Amino acid sequence: MKTTDLFTHRLVRGLAFVVTAALLSAGCGGGSTTTPATNAPPTLAFQTPTLDQEGGVGLVVAVTYTADDPDDAAMTSLYADRDGDLTTTGDQFSIVKNQPESNGNPIGASWDTNGIPEGRYHLIAKIDDGNNNPLVVVCPGRIAVWNTYPHDHTNIVLRDHYGDAIVFGSTEPYSPRETCGACHDVDEISNNFHTQQGRTNGHGAIHTKDDFFEDGRTWLKSDGMYGKW
Repeated sequence: MKTTDLFTHRLVRGLAFVVTAALLSAGCGGGSTTTPATNAPPTLAFQTPTLDQEGGVGLVVAVTYTADDPDDAAMTSLYADRDGDLTTTGDQFSIVKNQPESNGNPIGASWDTNGIPEGRYHLIAKIDDGNNNPLVVVCPGRIAVWNTYPHDHTNIVLRDHYGDAIVFGSTEPYSPRETCGACHDVDEISNNFHTQQGRTNGHGAIHTKDDFFEDGRTWLKSDGMYGKW
């Protein structure tokens, strides 16, 4: 064999060896490969409270929940939140931080409302195992905390869209949501029959039109009660 042919032969064999080694290291060999195990997400559920509660400032609320993760040491935190959304800031209070999970056994906690501004609060739990997206659960029972209890409608403070108190002589319009929302569920109330009656037509579209029946009654703005004078 000529020297040139021998050199070429050895070069080809060397390249084949490098390619084969690379394929084997990448799992491309003919043998079986091991599929990575899937990391199970944690679970969490509230047990109490299941119903709404209310009381004066200083009310102590008992909370019970279960938290479990089969393959990680997941940690749970509890919050009291005004709007039920942890992504908004400035309206939540921490109850428990980084409580270890309990393998599904009930965990007890308590929320002392001393020093908490009055209003209605959602109880929210977040569990995080460090591998999956954190799981956030909102408790079905809400907590209402009042400066005076039993609560009544005396000395109501009118508030604007930003939640600031409206002072005498102000030209800012008052906000029913900010003024009444601390005591009442504005979203629920605004979906009642009388508020929504006639807001949409039979196809679900908002349907308003001057002189809807084209008979001179221009005060009829829609095919239902919504929008009438």
